[in-house]
Amino acid sequence: SQRAMQFQHESPGDYGVRDEALAVRAQEAQEAGGVPVVRGGPKVGRNEPCPCGSGKKFKNCHGQLA
Repeated sequence: SQRAMQFQHESPGDYGVRDEALAVRAQEAQEAGGVPVVRGGPKVGRNEPCPCGSGKKFKNCHGQLA
């Protein structure tokens, strides 16, 4: 159906490129003696309240890009 075709990814090969880039960066960090960054707690969703306690959504508080 047309609706099912609308939601297909336009170029599924892009995900492989992104995964490859992440693997290369991880390998470079390992060779440089760096330690991978590990998040201490669960990831905060964009529409969840900001953990700073402001009462705003995370995307409108500390989640904004600089």
